[in-house]
Amino acid sequence: MHEDKDLCAAYARVFEGTAGAMVLRDIERVGMTRRTTFHPEAQRMAFNEGQRSLALYILRMLGAEDRQRQPGPSAMV
Repeated sequence: MHEDKDLCAAYARVFEGTAGAMVLRDIERVGMTRRTTFHPEAQRMAFNEGQRSLALYILRMLGAEDRQRQPGPSAMV
């Protein structure tokens, strides 16, 4: 678990700042995170899905860092 927390923190450091945000937006664009990956050619669609999968993994790692910083519901009671 400690390694996961360290890895998420490393992702957050990589994508912080103006340059990091710019690169992350480009990864989202290229990774087709907000549109379909459909292509009539199966191999191309599989390639598109691979790109999307990696982009979503990066976004999940960044989201995990945010969730670790926020107190859980039980901490707010």
